[in-house]
Amino acid sequence: ENKVEELSVSHDLCIGGDCFMMLQRMDALRLVIPYVKVFARVAPDQKELILTTLKMVGRMTLMCGDGTNDVGALKQ
Repeated sequence: ENKVEELSVSHDLCIGGDCFMMLQRMDALRLVIPYVKVFARVAPDQKELILTTLKMVGRMTLMCGDGTNDVGALKQ
């Protein structure tokens, strides 16, 4: 977590859906998500998990969506 935090000071961190799944498998999602600025090419269930994880670590969230695949995350 410390290395991710250090990296986030000088870089805007972005993860895609594949990286998201890898972090889930490693049980590291909760540690990394607070430092990520951009989530790209994520699945609808991943969008919802991003929001619930951010809320779990004490972050305020806002979701904007334009399709039915965004409904789950919008409900959060």
